[in-house]
Amino acid sequence: MLNMKNHIEDALQQYGEKLVSYEDLYNGSSNMNWKVHTSNGDYVLKRMPMHHPEKFIEFQNWLSSKLAETKIPFKPNVFTKSGDTVLVHNSYLWQLRPYVNGRFHKLGDRNDTKSCINVLLKLHSMDVDKNNNDTIEDFVYWTNEGEKKLKRSTEIIRKFVDNHTLSRMTKHYAALIKRSSESGYQMMNLKNVINHGDFHSRNLIFNDDGLSAVIDWDNSKIGPRVSDFAKAFYLLSRCMHNSFAINVGMAERFLAQYHNVAKLTKEEIHLIPLILGVAYIPKPEHLLSFGNNVDKLLWYINWTFNGSEMAECQLRPIIQKLIF
Repeated sequence: MLNMKNHIEDALQQYGEKLVSYEDLYNGSSNMNWKVHTSNGDYVLKRMPMHHPEKFIEFQNWLSSKLAETKIPFKPNVFTKSGDTVLVHNSYLWQLRPYVNGRFHKLGDRNDTKSCINVLLKLHSMDVDKNNNDTIEDFVYWTNEGEKKLKRSTEIIRKFVDNHTLSRMTKHYAALIKRSSESGYQMMNLKNVINHGDFHSRNLIFNDDGLSAVIDWDNSKIGPRVSDFAKAFYLLSRCMHNSFAINVGMAERFLAQYHNVAKLTKEEIHLIPLILGVAYIPKPEHLLSFGNNVDKLLWYINWTFNGSEMAECQLRPIIQKLIF
């Protein structure tokens, strides 16, 4: 079995790059990220678990081409020798992009957040071909045999939490799945746009001129705009990056600034807390993708429950102010 350095070197060869040095870039997901210095410069190399590689590669190639036509600060991935933006190698999916110097978005900073909202508005205003919808919305995912999928997740989670916590989690998730099944038809008729899917502070890079790069597009899909908005609204209105405590004033401004331009419907606004609650239900295949990395998995189990549980109680009062 290859050690990590050889593993990275082997992947970089598929891009025509030679490794000089590398360092880990920690993240909470099951993906692995490294900053790699090669003979041609600095890059970020991402390794992802392999799920539906053909569809993923097709969509990422289409997305790269589509975003290149816009003024969105998108840094395209490096092409493989075969001309794709995604590499299938050693039972993983890989992406390589230029390393972007700068700082992350500052939570609570009005100017930073305004710049992020403007980019989100541009993304959601783009015309898209609905035939490119090759990913599954969370509502649709849990509507189809949701009880069976939750049971599979529960069997994994029970190995890492006590019975009381497990009971709280499963009751909470089961109630959300039931509500999503009842509201799923509403999602089918909402406006579809490109969703970034993970629009949080660490994926938004600033330099002296402002927002210079939106990175990590591997969770992107075509889906309801309110799904992407809800996640960005929640994640960028937090008080701290690793917490789900909401800065109420920032959340009110975020919602108003987006709505004043995009005009969310009452139906979309009402769905926001439920969308977020469902989005943080841990899927069984995602839990399994952590493999033997128990520390990351345990962190993810607790983080998703915290995010799902807190979304509704914190955001519903803010949303009701906008509606009424």
